[in-house]
Amino acid sequence: MKKSILFLAVLFLVSTGFAQKKTKKSSTVAMSAKTDSKLNIREKITRPEGKGWFIYGTAGYGIPFISTNKFSPFKEVGNKDWYQSPTSLSVKPIYGTLGGGWAASLGWGHMFNKYIGIDILHTIAFHPNRLDARINTTVDLGGGKIASYYAEEYTEIKPAIYLNPHLVMHWDNGKRFGITGKAGLCMPIGGVPISRAKIVDHSGRLLSTLAGLPVIPLTILADFSSEYTATAKTKLNPTIGVSASIAFDVRLFKNVWAFAEMRVQAYTISPKETIFTEFSLKTESPLLPLIGALTPIPLNIANAAEAPEYLKHFVYKKELTEESNTLRYTTGISLKEIDINKPMEEPALKFNASSLYFNAGVRVNFTQNWDKRRAAKVVPKREAKAARKNK
Repeated sequence: MKKSILFLAVLFLVSTGFAQKKTKKSSTVAMSAKTDSKLNIREKITRPEGKGWFIYGTAGYGIPFISTNKFSPFKEVGNKDWYQSPTSLSVKPIYGTLGGGWAASLGWGHMFNKYIGIDILHTIAFHPNRLDARINTTVDLGGGKIASYYAEEYTEIKPAIYLNPHLVMHWDNGKRFGITGKAGLCMPIGGVPISRAKIVDHSGRLLSTLAGLPVIPLTILADFSSEYTATAKTKLNPTIGVSASIAFDVRLFKNVWAFAEMRVQAYTISPKETIFTEFSLKTESPLLPLIGALTPIPLNIANAAEAPEYLKHFVYKKELTEESNTLRYTTGISLKEIDINKPMEEPALKFNASSLYFNAGVRVNFTQNWDKRRAAKVVPKREAKAARKNK
């Protein structure tokens, strides 16, 4: 009985060992077959024609696009080009945008095939100094007295920086000529509008808008002169616009194309606050002591450091009420109280900064012979990796 049990135990152990050995061998063969099968399947994959990375650069000049009425955020300057004399009158709007000017771009992207891809365009633009608004009036008050008022403002953005992701659509005849279209977003990520305003007032109008005094031609009573100069930088809220272009391509070399492009970059943007970097106000009049007693703001300021916060810092609100910190708007005829050590509150605005660019550029495609590259590099690496796993 003991011999029978011992014989059965030995037979069981031998059978188990043989089975394990066979299973391991089968498993190895299956894994090898699976790997070979996987590699054989991968070998049949062909790279889509035109698939690959590319980079390009452009430079060109832009003009204002979808022009709208321009304006100054300063009420003292207004929102039109107004000329008036005792014998003539001309009041007209100023159309334009804060865009346009010279621009250079660098882009990179990836084509999924010959026709469809994506890219990201980095643009730096220099939007030129242009007139926002102007007032030039001279009124004859009689008795040899006149009331004149001159105010103007110019704004520029140098530089402005944009990030533009696009969907790319390309077609060519397989030889030398092609067309590339793009559509995507425009995202301003840098740039500060710089505005310069100048006012020469011989009527008292400046005090009416700046200090909230009644509109009275002070030169009827006595000589009056006020000169106001300011340079301000405006911080902007984030925004997103649209970017689209069409280009006509000419192949220079196998993977090098030159192109002429027309690109639209359109968006509106609202200011967050305006901070004055330069400021001066000079007022002369025999009535200066009386005027100074009526208004809470100083009438002679040499520079921005001397100016109260109220005059050198604007913040923009969606709505102004009687409680807003401003002398420009009020419900009564009496002067309201303000905090001169806090920013002036102004109604919210929106600037149009759209541009239409005419560019020339060069694109380099990094396409390669995929079959040769795969045979030389990709397949050997995969086979070596599979061999290490089988050890």
